[in-house]
Amino acid sequence: MSEINPTFYLSRVALVVQPGQNQLRAFSAEKGAWVSQEVVINIDEDDRYLVDTNVALVVQPGQNFLRAFSGILATWANLEVPVNNREGDHYAVRGNVALAVQPWRDRIHGFSAFSGVWSTINVEVNNNEGDIELVEQNLALIVQPMRDRLCAFSAFTGTWEVVSAPIDSNRGETYLIDTNIALVVQPGQNHIRAYSAATGTWSHLNVSVDPRHGDAYRIGANVALIMQPFQNKIRAFSAITGSWSTLDVAVNPSEGDQFFVSGNVAMVIQPGQDKIHAFSAMNGQWASLAASVDARDKDVYLIGKDAVLG
Repeated sequence: MSEINPTFYLSRVALVVQPGQNQLRAFSAEKGAWVSQEVVINIDEDDRYLVDTNVALVVQPGQNFLRAFSGILATWANLEVPVNNREGDHYAVRGNVALAVQPWRDRIHGFSAFSGVWSTINVEVNNNEGDIELVEQNLALIVQPMRDRLCAFSAFTGTWEVVSAPIDSNRGETYLIDTNIALVVQPGQNHIRAYSAATGTWSHLNVSVDPRHGDAYRIGANVALIMQPFQNKIRAFSAITGSWSTLDVAVNPSEGDQFFVSGNVAMVIQPGQDKIHAFSAMNGQWASLAASVDARDKDVYLIGKDAVLG
């Protein structure tokens, strides 16, 4: 179950729309039950229907309603707000999250299948200003360069966490998102920021960052990994603990250093140092092994894949 292991999930929701009956009918596989509601449905009013793993979203401009169904709780949540797709309103659903962005209303709405409720922030929204919107299994990330703002929504907590931060996407900034984690790398600000959907909080490092010096970044479902050859640092973030952990080791890609990230694990192979490092998102700690490493001896390096179905 995704509440226990967020990287293992199956679809739990089905949606039936009946304009002639004025009925919305949603099925929850989790509860094994249908939940219907009688509402006015008019396909000529630009109604929209989106469904993903555990969320069904019904957008009704003519009725001024956003309606979301949680396949986990088998409940509807109706949000009465002005809706106008011609004003640039747009929507996304993924996993346990529904997102509704309303530029002309300066509102962003997030729905969590875990809590079964909507959460709204009132912030300026303008996609013509380079706003970036990313949605994954358990979170949404909004990057707003012209507003110097990062907005993140967690399906686990059902809340938004907004931080003010200088944003400059023209200076090599990187924005990555996976199941439960968002990573924002800011070379111009010398900042690395990570967001955990599990805790619903941001955590940042004020450190030198420069991809021109070979810095590299990877993320998995619950892990972010930063390799910094020029700094001789390996940094890892756990979305489960919401904390960073850093190794002070020589880093040299020219000596065959390799790194892998998946699910709850990060692994770093260092032939030149005869070291193997592994990071666990479960406890937020590194475990290092002193061992001869040589790909020429046909060493094989494997890391498990996320168990993702549906």
